[in-house]
Amino acid sequence: MNESRLTQVIMGVMLIVSFFFVREEAQLALNAFHAGQTWLAAEDGAFLSIVVFQIFGTGIYLVARLGYFKRISSHQPASQQELEAFLDAQAVPPLVILVPSYKEEAQIIKQTLLAAALQDYPNRRVVLLIDDPPAPSTQEERLQLNAARKAPKEICLVLEPQAELLQRAWQDFATRLSQGALHVATEMDILAALYEDVATWFKQQAEIFPRGTHTEAFFVQQVLLQPFHAFRLKAQELQTRASILSPGEIVQEYQRLVSLFQVEISSFERKKYRNLSHEPNKAMNLYSGPVCQVQKSVFGKIPLSPFQWRLEIRREV
Repeated sequence: MNESRLTQVIMGVMLIVSFFFVREEAQLALNAFHAGQTWLAAEDGAFLSIVVFQIFGTGIYLVARLGYFKRISSHQPASQQELEAFLDAQAVPPLVILVPSYKEEAQIIKQTLLAAALQDYPNRRVVLLIDDPPAPSTQEERLQLNAARKAPKEICLVLEPQAELLQRAWQDFATRLSQGALHVATEMDILAALYEDVATWFKQQAEIFPRGTHTEAFFVQQVLLQPFHAFRLKAQELQTRASILSPGEIVQEYQRLVSLFQVEISSFERKKYRNLSHEPNKAMNLYSGPVCQVQKSVFGKIPLSPFQWRLEIRREV
């Protein structure tokens, strides 16, 4: 029995049971009222109201659940070919991934930043929006804030060796291409080795990443091991010449490999600025945004007009 049909069965059972229960309980309340037992009737009425409220809440949940299954059953995700065609387009729009954070554990922050940084999108930037008070009142809060501020740099250091390796490979390929020394078989072998190296990196990260909680286990499986299997399969396809790449496809493969680890990760703290909202909610944190220049004045730090960020790996200092 699928989930949608099971939900329908549960809704039907709930409605039938609820009908008989409400009828019986309402009859008891009415009998007590007619018998002059006002207090007992009020108790029955209050109990009936509470149960009806709970039934209503359960009904709303089941209806929403049924709607969810209906939506996903009719949803048609984009094919891998459509996604690759979009990613290989010459003018891919920039993407900024905002990660709101308020007194979060350092491990959760780094896990989220790494998941965002490893998205398969060529023109992206990740910004950690730190919403902690900039002047902590306790030692624990001070350590927590310092750990959050260091998280972007730590993730950059994890990604940087692979980014530099792939960037050198791209430069070497560009040199061969400009010299007219492009040999498809050789380039496919090089790409296979690079994909295998990337797959190994994902496997190594999965092996050292903690799995103490269900969220960490999910992260390892979906963010690290799933790409590991995909990249290893890609390496095998290139090694066995499952299909011969055209020169244009070879260029696209190199560009995709380079973009995997070419991402800027930084942080922004709105509560450092006098003229930005300090309201304790994520909406104000997102609205303030990191896309601004900063100027110091007698009134403190003031954000100025927006500008276009450079998308590259940058170490926080």
